[in-house]
Amino acid sequence: MSVVEGRSSVLTQDEFEDLARHAIRANEALRLEFVNGKMGIKAAPDGDHGRIIAWLMQICIQSQPGMWLFPEQGLRVETYHKGNARPRAYAESGLPVYLLIDRDACEVKVHSQPDGVRYEQVTTVSFGKSVVLPDPVGIELDTEPLKDWVH
Repeated sequence: MSVVEGRSSVLTQDEFEDLARHAIRANEALRLEFVNGKMGIKAAPDGDHGRIIAWLMQICIQSQPGMWLFPEQGLRVETYHKGNARPRAYAESGLPVYLLIDRDACEVKVHSQPDGVRYEQVTTVSFGKSVVLPDPVGIELDTEPLKDWVH
């Protein structure tokens, strides 16, 4: 690969999205990510990832009808299992609550109060304890069931 003179080595969002569309056509298992202007390969979620998201969605809907875990509603959830967590990217975007379920460390991290660069508040609890997801989510989460999805 050669560098074009006068061209930045950082991809634009549009260039990345075009590249990602081509990559998925070539290999459906390949997932690319674009963080801080750099491209990387995202680990494919395992079956437990989907079960954890469904479990959490059920809890949110029971607590607040209409809460579907969309970032537009103030919450981003990731289940981490040998992948890359990205709280800084979400803090920079101003997302109020970022929930990281880390199955390797058997803990939950709730990031809140973004200042545009990072989250000022991070609460970490081990699986089995309760943790509050602050507003706009506004629920208390019992993490005991997460023990069932540890490898």
